[in-house]
Amino acid sequence: MSPPRPTLPDTARLGGWLRSWVQPNGALHGFHNHPIWGSNPFRTLDFTSGHTTFAAPYLMGLVDLLRRCPDSRAAELLQRLVGFQTRAVQDNGQYAHIGFQVGEVAKIGLIHNAVPNVALAYVATHGRAFLAPGQFEAIGERLRASFGVLDQHYCNDDPRSGVCNQEYARTWSRMLYGEAFGDPRWRERAHQELHQFIAAFHRRGWPDFDCAGTLRSCYDPSETFEPAEYYGLMIEPLLLGWRLYGDAIFIEEAIALARHIARSAWVDTTGNTRLHRQWFKTPHGYQKINGPMCISGAGHTAAAIHALLKHKPDAELADFIERLNATYAHYQHPAGFFLSATGWQSELDVAPSTAWHAHDFFHFAQLATPDESFWDTFFEPRPRAAVLLGHQCFYIEQGAHWAIESYLTHDDFQLYGRKDHDRFFLRPIPWVKDMAPMPPGFDFPEVPDFWKTDEGILLAQGDPASLDIASFELPFLGTNT
Repeated sequence: MSPPRPTLPDTARLGGWLRSWVQPNGALHGFHNHPIWGSNPFRTLDFTSGHTTFAAPYLMGLVDLLRRCPDSRAAELLQRLVGFQTRAVQDNGQYAHIGFQVGEVAKIGLIHNAVPNVALAYVATHGRAFLAPGQFEAIGERLRASFGVLDQHYCNDDPRSGVCNQEYARTWSRMLYGEAFGDPRWRERAHQELHQFIAAFHRRGWPDFDCAGTLRSCYDPSETFEPAEYYGLMIEPLLLGWRLYGDAIFIEEAIALARHIARSAWVDTTGNTRLHRQWFKTPHGYQKINGPMCISGAGHTAAAIHALLKHKPDAELADFIERLNATYAHYQHPAGFFLSATGWQSELDVAPSTAWHAHDFFHFAQLATPDESFWDTFFEPRPRAAVLLGHQCFYIEQGAHWAIESYLTHDDFQLYGRKDHDRFFLRPIPWVKDMAPMPPGFDFPEVPDFWKTDEGILLAQGDPASLDIASFELPFLGTNT
């Protein structure tokens, strides 16, 4: 008899994996793979792997764990992260490192300013006891400055002109700020904006009238709905708005958004419940697309539905969240990270993004039961090499090193980086003499070789006893002996 499938992933190992990318100054590095849109800094030839503001929900998860089980090591980690995020600002007043999947070439983006604002406001609301002296005040100063800058650069006098999840996230951050600092200046504006967002973006009827999807933009002629992993950024502010203002429409629409996600879900070939990609309009009505679609990255949506259930118990939504949690548990690597996606059949499926994983950590931190052993696991070193096999390449990391490598006789992926550096490099092909060399220290020692055969993946060179190998889609056939 096979052992029962886990129902929750290992949150301590997930959080510890994210911690392995945190720098002494509080920057959270990562290979910023975006398995929804199909881009990353390799695809844009940017080759940066430094901090991204989209990983800010890591701070929210840490606060939730610390509130239930304080730990001096975790508090110090939180303080470093907060210190960096409140200071890393461009000359134009927007946050630094907001390029995410396109790299440092991008210097603008509302959502990549709004998400760190949400995270910092959440920390100020729920985690003040764990901050260093002066950090609470620093968060307030940064948020007030950011709100003004964002209104200047991303004016929303007409809320329909923006992107739905981005406008909701901006409003959410202002509501959280008001709670943390007792400052009512944006209270009525946020109240009005929630009603405007519902009127502008929400559409009932998909898959049925109990459900509401949200248009990504009111001015998109295809009337495409938001991808499923973004819905937490709408549900959470609606829940908070319901609590602050008491308008019944806010909780009703939050439930309708959650049902849209639950009833649009599908089951993959392993029997796991997955989020759909999105709905789009055709001449014959709206059509649902299931993939390619992320596994990692749905954390805010899951957390929002979980929060909704605390106010409005619902058997259908509770069952959906249990199944989605089990999906994460199934696709978790022993090192703590998840399979990023399925359907791309490239590095987009296997390369784990700290940004998306930070969103997942926020969700699972609320379900974990932290104690001293939890934090010991969170902070323990992991010396073994972790390998995740994909269709066209594999991801590997050990210590500070990480790489996306090709199978034998394939030359399409040979990317090498270090967690403690903010750039990665293409490994030179040995017989091509004019390729630029990698800097010292980036050559990954003893990367194993794998054959991709018609039947599955074989380990051609390397010690299997020293490797934690996971393969979720193709059979791993063991060693080539």
